[in-house]
Amino acid sequence: FPFKKLYLKFGNSILYYFLNVSATDRVLVGKDNWLFNGDEYIDIAKGKLFSDEQLKSLTRFLLKRKKFFNDSNIEYIVVFATDKETVYPEKYSSKYQPLAKYTRYDQLYNYLKNNTSLEIVYPKKHVRKSCKESELPCYFELDSHWNDIGAFYAYQKIYDVLLKKYPSIKAPTLNDFNIKYEFGSKGFINVLGVYESKKVNIPSPFLVYKDSEKFSYLDDIRTSVELEAKSTVNVTKFTNLDPKAEGLIPRIVLWGDSFSVRLTKYLAYNTKEIINVRHVDKAFNLASIKKYKPTIVIDEFLTCKISKIRPALHKKYL
Repeated sequence: FPFKKLYLKFGNSILYYFLNVSATDRVLVGKDNWLFNGDEYIDIAKGKLFSDEQLKSLTRFLLKRKKFFNDSNIEYIVVFATDKETVYPEKYSSKYQPLAKYTRYDQLYNYLKNNTSLEIVYPKKHVRKSCKESELPCYFELDSHWNDIGAFYAYQKIYDVLLKKYPSIKAPTLNDFNIKYEFGSKGFINVLGVYESKKVNIPSPFLVYKDSEKFSYLDDIRTSVELEAKSTVNVTKFTNLDPKAEGLIPRIVLWGDSFSVRLTKYLAYNTKEIINVRHVDKAFNLASIKKYKPTIVIDEFLTCKISKIRPALHKKYL
């Protein structure tokens, strides 16, 4: 009927702004106006675990990747990005409180550590502890992603692994950055189908290297606001902040999803060149990664997305 979309948007706005209710199961309204992903995270709350066959299947999937790269003398590191629900369970929907303390991702991590030689970074405990102690939020209130602060804490655990392989690299500290406030990501507002208001314009912290201008680096690494604008590009290449730095990792390919974007600026501190490759389907041909001749491949997965990998369908593209 005429103006259907306008009526729906108006109705959705009434539900959200005045009744604090979501008109779609895809978004959960949490506490203090925080929004969460509804269609992918319910199993986290309920503590549903993987079956033995699922664990074995995912293990085979990752081991084949490791072998593919190791056969070409490329280091392979797996990173499980920490989801917002795990870090801020107290903000999660009261409908699913309390959240399970042991999830399928804890289960998978423990299984891989006990049964494989995979190098895995699972920064859940560190990110959660650091964010709890932080005066600044680590995730966007109206989006599923971590912000620069949350990504920085995850990077610290990746750095610990890289340091064992390249002992001369150094990590930036929060003191190496200026904090810049911009309106943060609000992807869930679009999913809710509501009109925007001042309520959803929430300033969020972004980190900017203090010395970026000194190294004429503004065109490459600036704030994550600008990085995010580039995130629709499948491949983005960055070079190190300091062209005179020594002992760096020659080249890293960071192969990930939208969570990998905010890790790039920190990893650029440790490598001569980092190539951020993003793809919705994590099963495309591995040769497309190897062509960049990386020293290390960092394979980043958001934990909930692991559940959607169907290795049996990806034999050709593992």
